[in-house]
Amino acid sequence: MNEDPVVLDGIRELINIGVGKAAGILGELTSSHVILEVPTLYIGEVGNAEGPGEGLGNAPLSMVFIDFSGPMRGRMAIMFSPESAANLVILLTNEDDTTAEMDMIRSETLTEVGNVLINGVMGTIGNFLGQPLAFALPVYVQNRAAYLSAPFKEKDHYLFASTQFKVKGRSVHGDMLIVLEMGSLQPLVKKIHAIMDQV
Repeated sequence: MNEDPVVLDGIRELINIGVGKAAGILGELTSSHVILEVPTLYIGEVGNAEGPGEGLGNAPLSMVFIDFSGPMRGRMAIMFSPESAANLVILLTNEDDTTAEMDMIRSETLTEVGNVLINGVMGTIGNFLGQPLAFALPVYVQNRAAYLSAPFKEKDHYLFASTQFKVKGRSVHGDMLIVLEMGSLQPLVKKIHAIMDQV
C-alpha cells in the first residue's frame, strides 16, 4: 500500500484519540497524570524487508497483545524494552523491588496497561467504522517483535507507531504494532476517504 498522507493522517488522529482515552483511564487507575503521545506512524506489508519489528532487533521485549475480529481482523500489541517496562511499572506502582513478586506485579501491570491502551485505540477505530470489534483476552509475553506477526501472511498489512508515556514528569518509550489480515485495512481507508471527500 502506498503511504497515502490522507490515510496516514486519519489513522494517526484515530490512534491519538484512542491513546488519549487510555491515558485518562490509566491516570484514574494510578492517581497520576499520564500523557500518551504517538509522534510517528508507518504502514507497510508484513513481508517487506522492513516489516514489523525490523527496527526493533532481536532483543526480547515485554509485550502485551490482543487479537480482534469483526470488520477488521488482526492483532494489536504494545511493546517495551525490559528497561522501559521496569521503569513504567515503577512509575505506575511506586514499586521498585527486584524479587519474583515484582515480576508478577510487572506482568499484571503491563497487561492492564496494554489492555487499556489496545481497547482504547481499537475501540476508537471500531466506533469510527460504526461496527464494534470483538476482542480476545490480553496476552503478556517476553519475546522478539517478529513473534507478533508470525501467524500472518506476507501481504497482510501492519501499522507501526512509536509511543511516549509521560508519567510524573518522566518519559518511557514504547511501540505499538497493529497487524491486519489482508483486506482488513480497506474499510478504514474507504471511510477516511469518504469523510475527507465531504469536507
